[in-house]
Amino acid sequence: MGLLALLTLAGKGPICCPLTPVRIRTAYIDEVARGSRQVKRGGGKIHHNALFAQMIAADQRRRSVCGGVGEIGVHHGHFFIALAHTACACDSMFAADVFGAQHLNVDHSGRGDKAKFLSNIAKFGLNSSLITLFEGSSLNLRKPPWQLRLLSIDGGHTDRITTNDLVWFLENAHPTGVAILDDYDNSGWPDVKTAVDRLIREGKVFPFLYVGPDHSKLFVASTMHAAAHYSELLAAYAVSSPQLNNSAIPTLQVAGISIHKVLQTGDARAPLVRWAKEWKGWVQHRDMVC
Repeated sequence: MGLLALLTLAGKGPICCPLTPVRIRTAYIDEVARGSRQVKRGGGKIHHNALFAQMIAADQRRRSVCGGVGEIGVHHGHFFIALAHTACACDSMFAADVFGAQHLNVDHSGRGDKAKFLSNIAKFGLNSSLITLFEGSSLNLRKPPWQLRLLSIDGGHTDRITTNDLVWFLENAHPTGVAILDDYDNSGWPDVKTAVDRLIREGKVFPFLYVGPDHSKLFVASTMHAAAHYSELLAAYAVSSPQLNNSAIPTLQVAGISIHKVLQTGDARAPLVRWAKEWKGWVQHRDMVC
């Protein structure tokens, strides 16, 4: 079954389209493809991850899912912008970072800049008045007034903070909710993997996609059913994707669970540009069927 057929069967249809105009969203993809340093701090290579986040968000819309869309540890907004560009009028966008309170950045895992963040989101069509901004440690995050549908976790990289952030997601997630964990397999931040694997073994969170090895990210779902659904979605995408050679996605064992694995194509610019082109195609064509 093809990907579009899967999306069609997933629900009766979306209740709204993304707030940000297509021309602005594609302009951001072009900026990323050019390797702009303006928004690059934090998030690493996002070409692959942004495409998969786009696919997940499109699927959620087609199932009439609304909720929180945002990131813990936004830095300068690099990956946050890609996520926020999937938000509809029924969604709630939020961003969390310690920003200038660097004494709360106990492991020095990033250095967010509020002024640069606000400048970058404005440049790419995001209205700051529609974004709930939390300044401080994620250890102090409260229960939000909405369920989380798409969350990037790139804040503190200690075992305690990673566990806290992922548990916060699980306690507030929509049944179809997805969290994207940064630096899962980064040897410089081993506590991230330790914390995540523990929650996976405890059966509290369900992985379905790993993208790495550079700036590795792990996609996890809030329920086993959601993880199985997204895994099926990715399998259908793979057989129609030139980036994955129109074949099955390789697998990887994560805490004893077999999941999809997409390897980044290295530092060469051309392969990343091709991934950006496919991401752009989603925005211009497939995502327009909304």
